[in-house]
Amino acid sequence: MELVLIPEACYRTDESHGRPKDVCLDAYYIGAYEVTFDEYERFAKATGRDLPDDEDWGRGRRPVINVNVYDALNFSKWLSRRTGFHYRLPTEVEWAHAARAGQATRYPWGDELGANQANCDGCGSKWDDERTAPVGSFAPNAWGLYDVVGNVGEWTCSMRDPDPTHSFERCDSIYQTRRRAYRNGGWSDAPGTVALSSRDWNAAMRRTDFVGFRLIRECNECKAGFPSSMREELVQQRVQTDGGAR
Repeated sequence: MELVLIPEACYRTDESHGRPKDVCLDAYYIGAYEVTFDEYERFAKATGRDLPDDEDWGRGRRPVINVNVYDALNFSKWLSRRTGFHYRLPTEVEWAHAARAGQATRYPWGDELGANQANCDGCGSKWDDERTAPVGSFAPNAWGLYDVVGNVGEWTCSMRDPDPTHSFERCDSIYQTRRRAYRNGGWSDAPGTVALSSRDWNAAMRRTDFVGFRLIRECNECKAGFPSSMREELVQQRVQTDGGAR
């Protein structure tokens, strides 16, 4: 998979339960594209799994759909074993940091939707409210990530409503079957629900035709070890991330 290195930053997140929280992130890699059918099918064939249904829209470079959180986790474990690197789903905070690319606008390109910038119900593309588009069909954000708006929602490892001791910057336990958050919105969502601030959730075991995933690869050599003064003052970067539920 093609990866993009996301820079370290300190954030103040606006969580859906109304408790703004300061977090600092070390640098990490994230997929430039949503995981495709081509990539997922290599895993499925290597492990003897059934291939996900493509709804007769086509496979290849389209984002994989009809996968649940555990499918994504098993794919990431397989890829980690095969490559020797640690792959996993992003937390909500990691996803938002990468998707916003240092911007505070509604969409990666600005506050207005425009036309043919993404795939959603009303985005002005030929795939709108019909089916997924091949990944990379639209311009990337400022850091080189494609389809962070529309096409398919993207699973995160964060739960729907974490309590203050288990927040959006952490992964939920792999043994939990409760609802996990996904971000982005998909091909059938209205423009307002594919904004960068939008979030939704579903049961971790549910598979749908409008949610896929994108993976992080941890970068151990990138760990900055933020000094406590930097963590307290958040001097590197402040980005307002709206985690409000739709």
